[in-house]
Amino acid sequence: MADEAGIARALNALSATLNDQHVAPGDAARIQEIATGSFGGELRLIADGRTLRDDSGRIVARLSYEDGAWSVGRVPEARGSEQLEQAEEQRSKQTETAYQKPVRGRLAIWKKRLTGS
Repeated sequence: MADEAGIARALNALSATLNDQHVAPGDAARIQEIATGSFGGELRLIADGRTLRDDSGRIVARLSYEDGAWSVGRVPEARGSEQLEQAEEQRSKQTETAYQKPVRGRLAIWKKRLTGS
């Protein structure tokens, strides 16, 4: 199954490559090739020319071609996954600074002032 970071990477690769190489609308084989290449050759997303689906069949992105330019958009409903929520929670815990913890933050400030580092 494709994770959120992998999907974001694939969408970025699709957007850039489709516009740079001027891929014709409806060229599902080329779109699939780009999506598969973004996962190192593993088939994790299925392209039909207008949408990308994960291995469970859920649409994760829509592709559109207007006025000679491709646009790739993430389907918002697919982003509410439990995996994404866990990753966000873990990231917020890792980025919490000592200054957000009142007692430890004050001790860290005083320690820096006393040691001069």
